[in-house]
Amino acid sequence: MVRPPRNLLLCNDSYFHVAWRCHNREWLLNNDIAKQKYYDLLLKYKDRHLVTFYAYQLMENHLHLVGHMAILEEFSALFRIVNGLFARFMNRSLKRCGQLIADRFISKRITDDRQMLSVMIYNDLNGVRAGRDKSPEESEWSSYRHYAYGSRDELIITAPSYLALSDCPAKRRKEYRIFVRGMMKSV
Repeated sequence: MVRPPRNLLLCNDSYFHVAWRCHNREWLLNNDIAKQKYYDLLLKYKDRHLVTFYAYQLMENHLHLVGHMAILEEFSALFRIVNGLFARFMNRSLKRCGQLIADRFISKRITDDRQMLSVMIYNDLNGVRAGRDKSPEESEWSSYRHYAYGSRDELIITAPSYLALSDCPAKRRKEYRIFVRGMMKSV
């Protein structure tokens, strides 16, 4: 299937949901060292490239990221740098060579608050859908704890869509947990 060019899907000053899968569906992210490295690279380069991350889920063979970009070229540059450095690290660590990420990543534009919250919850339930976790609380490499319990996460800037749920932080967290539990029933 031919995908449309990214500049027809995303543009300057837009909200995004991106995902990429490991080449040949390999489980190259199946340890904390790999996940920590990718997380650290995102943390290191996001501000330089004017990208804000609202949510993430790092799975064993793929990942999801949700956020906002200021400039499309900077967004692309961020992923060229991060994915390139990550591929070199993983190839060196695993004594392998070649492609790490299958094709180009999937990128979708998020257009409103409802869609933003739906995508965030979709990401939080990814480990449950895959059968890895019984509940989203079990996922160590996601933004779920930030939104559901107020845990600090250096990568995350709290999503405006989430902040709009309530003026009270405790109510927001409870509301988010209710939304996630409601979606779990359909998983």
